[in-house]
Amino acid sequence: MFNTKSGIENWHLQSTVHHQIKLLPISRDYLAFSPDLVPTSKHDLTLKLGREGQRRHQAYVALAYNEFTVWLEDDGIAPAALELATQPEAFGLSPDDALFCRCIIGDEAMHSLKAAHLRNAIVATLDVPPEVTPRPHFLWELERILASIDAEYRGCTRVVFANVSETLITDTLVKLPHDHRVDPNVRTIMHEHAIDEGRHNAFFRMVMKQSWDRWNADERQMYGPMYARFIRAFLQPDITMIERGLCAAGLTPDDAKKVIRECHTGESATAGLRHNARATLSVLNRIGVLDHAASRAALVAEGLID
Repeated sequence: MFNTKSGIENWHLQSTVHHQIKLLPISRDYLAFSPDLVPTSKHDLTLKLGREGQRRHQAYVALAYNEFTVWLEDDGIAPAALELATQPEAFGLSPDDALFCRCIIGDEAMHSLKAAHLRNAIVATLDVPPEVTPRPHFLWELERILASIDAEYRGCTRVVFANVSETLITDTLVKLPHDHRVDPNVRTIMHEHAIDEGRHNAFFRMVMKQSWDRWNADERQMYGPMYARFIRAFLQPDITMIERGLCAAGLTPDDAKKVIRECHTGESATAGLRHNARATLSVLNRIGVLDHAASRAALVAEGLID
């Protein structure tokens, strides 16, 4: 169980909000993202682009990733953390838990700031034109669900959304800081983000358990299947942005579509989806969500489990 009292008392030591802020430029001598984390980077057509084409490809991936982060922190996690902070009794949280949620809001504001800085640095330094990035699919899915339910259920729905986001342990935060081909400032920012997310992960795992234990049968029937929809929404590739980046790197539209088709469909894509969902699925299994018929059926329908 996450110790929120300790988390509050040690926030000034543990949170990277308190590190000296250095929003430094990035260098053209490095990549902006790790090719090992991008399935399309390993395709023969992408490899044939040469060093400059591959550099531009990674720059577009990094641009999309940081836009994703800004959208997520501002419109997804901060509102959910505020819901927990202001309505703790609805989730079985203590006053210390509620206070720690405000620490999370501070952390996420800094993550958004640093991601926005990296986005701007990529545009300024790596000859990537600024893009009008579409709203990420996960936010469209959240808004569709919110619009379909009564206002009294929307706060809890936002928390379910955050439960998924904060318990998915993606390879990006784990592995990118160790790839020395990537710009050192990018690696530092990703490393600091990973440190904070380790604490957030533990806290939201606690929120998931306590929420599930408190929900009655009707609430479980409503919120349980949302986990599958949100996991899929977070992890499914943004095909439009991927195609745009491949074309900017030098591929023809037809070749870009071929790369996407061969990298993001079929058994390997399903295996990748399940691999990236494994941490959240493990929590859902431990707290009993997979034993709930409607929730399990939703996970099967999304291809997350058999």
